[in-house]
Amino acid sequence: MNNIRHLLGLLNMCKSAGYSGNCWGYNFDWQSRAFYVPQYTPTIVNSGFIGHALLDAFQFTGDQKALDLAVPIKDFLLKDLHRTKDGDTFCFSYTPIDNTAVHNANLLGASLLIRLYKITGEQRLRDVALSSLAYSMKHQHDDGSWYYAETAMQSWIDSFHTGFNLQAIRWFLQLGEATEFQAAFERGVDFYAGHFFLEDGTPKYYHNKVYPIDIHSPAQAIVFFSGEGDAYQELTDRILNWTLKEMYDPHKGLFYFRKGRYMTNKIPYMRWGQAWAFHALTEYLLFRNTGGRLHAPQ
Repeated sequence: MNNIRHLLGLLNMCKSAGYSGNCWGYNFDWQSRAFYVPQYTPTIVNSGFIGHALLDAFQFTGDQKALDLAVPIKDFLLKDLHRTKDGDTFCFSYTPIDNTAVHNANLLGASLLIRLYKITGEQRLRDVALSSLAYSMKHQHDDGSWYYAETAMQSWIDSFHTGFNLQAIRWFLQLGEATEFQAAFERGVDFYAGHFFLEDGTPKYYHNKVYPIDIHSPAQAIVFFSGEGDAYQELTDRILNWTLKEMYDPHKGLFYFRKGRYMTNKIPYMRWGQAWAFHALTEYLLFRNTGGRLHAPQ
């Protein structure tokens, strides 16, 4: 508990200043394929993942500090991000300084809002979350897949972003919301399970290309399929066993960044590699040992 409170204090200190609500960005400049982001610019991805973790911490421990940090994230999402409209639906922007329509980012924000709605009872959070969700569901392909984003330069289909999409949609369904998308969710799960993994558990980066294998690919797969229960236990175990064999150094206790066809990049990035692998192992053990009971919705 003391460790959790220490981490909550660090998160509070690291918030991006000057925005409508609590939000977070990276402490370095970075360049995506579509736009440049200066250091400390908050993103829906950083803020969304942190928000979900804060709600989990509140759920597990009852610590009010976690909830107090999580709730104001809604103001950042609602007031500071741009929206790409499509009829009566819309897609959140990635940051306050871009206008891209990235599905995993949009769905991450929407899923956080629906969790916050269940806690606060604030109706507008539900309305916005459902409209944001509907945008990405409108752009789901008939086979259950999504492009990474709705621009020509970002029209690829990859493993871990597909997993992020599905995990966000699962929050809605677990909370009894947007049940009209249950069949679409199941098509997405079928596509994910059927197109991104080889027989030995090797996780492909793209639906039609194996390399480079990024640590995010097996990590997110383990997180997601652990939560899908017994039906995907065998697949989850295959992915986990492959990961421990091919991307883990048991002597140094770290996970590698990326594996190519002929060489492996063993740089132990803390956030990109170690944190996600730790998250994967935690979720795997949680669902294996408890059946996910600790993850029951609020």
